[in-house]
Amino acid sequence: MKLSEILDPTLLAADVDAGYITSRHHPDDQSLVIYNYTPAAQYDRHWTDATRLCRGLIVRLDGSGDADIVARPFAKFFNYGEHPDGSLNLSQWAVAYDKLDGSLGVIYPAPDGRPAVATRGSFTSDQAVHATTVLRERYSKVDTQAGWTDLVEIIYPSNRIVVDYGDMDDLVQIGMVNHATGHSTPSAWWSKYGMPAASRVAEGSLAEVLALPPREGKEGVVVHLADGTMVKIKQDDYVRLHRIVTGLNETTVWEALRTGTYWRLEREMPEEFRDWAWRIARPLLADHGLLVQGARQAHASAALAAPSKHYTERRTWRKEFARLANRSAYAPYIFAIEDGRDFYDMAWKAVRPKGPKPTGRTECAA
Repeated sequence: MKLSEILDPTLLAADVDAGYITSRHHPDDQSLVIYNYTPAAQYDRHWTDATRLCRGLIVRLDGSGDADIVARPFAKFFNYGEHPDGSLNLSQWAVAYDKLDGSLGVIYPAPDGRPAVATRGSFTSDQAVHATTVLRERYSKVDTQAGWTDLVEIIYPSNRIVVDYGDMDDLVQIGMVNHATGHSTPSAWWSKYGMPAASRVAEGSLAEVLALPPREGKEGVVVHLADGTMVKIKQDDYVRLHRIVTGLNETTVWEALRTGTYWRLEREMPEEFRDWAWRIARPLLADHGLLVQGARQAHASAALAAPSKHYTERRTWRKEFARLANRSAYAPYIFAIEDGRDFYDMAWKAVRPKGPKPTGRTECAA
């Protein structure tokens, strides 16, 4: 199955060039590439055929400008609340499966000929390496099926996000996708090898599934609808707890902006919080930018108004410059600029939101 049969190569190239999709080569085989949408796609709601399909899509370049599909995971699907009102038929048949709280694993044939596990954007993330070891040591008899991709949830103690699975260290089947059609099914054909599968929680109309009572200690459900649509429904207590345990608050976002690590933070944070984080980051960036711009202009005005440095004794000039600078609300920044100190960090400290300090706990969502 060729990549061009399911995706316009021009659209893919455009989204890669625009920074909406990343492409990473396998370290042992440069022809093997994994595509994944970026946080920019999430922020801009740039959901094209390319960004939706590139959620851990693995291909093998064939040298002709096209590629063979090696693994095709679930396309990007959305939380129930992200669908416009009335866009989902509440009477259609729906099957809900337990939504597991780990990392997505994409099973693919590795360069050494054996099945391996990649995460959504990496062949070599910690989770991918751990999952491949589990797959090969515990489920060594399994093999990939031509034309299909098997997907698993990677769960082990040090990869815990919120839901506590105790000492569980395993791979859990969550579905399989047909390369040609993109049709997904929760079929658990690897069960014969002893691999667990996500449990079926309920079935009935979508309205009945939406009315499910909360389940203690669970993240939520993934709903497969009769028309092929997939929908995430996350329990309110999980979302609330997730924000707490991952330390996501206004101060976390501010600290990441201040230290230049925001883009690393957003790569690690759960998808459902990225829009929230950007709503915090955007005004902080704007306030900081305005403060820096105002400080530069105020410094320039004070420097121009003061007598020329070339014809004035340093102490006299400094006294006159200080008199002019102190008239400005930007006085501390003016002196910092004049003395060559870091007024950018001063500006960040000035816009620091009031709130708890970040915990530093983040989720790796490779």
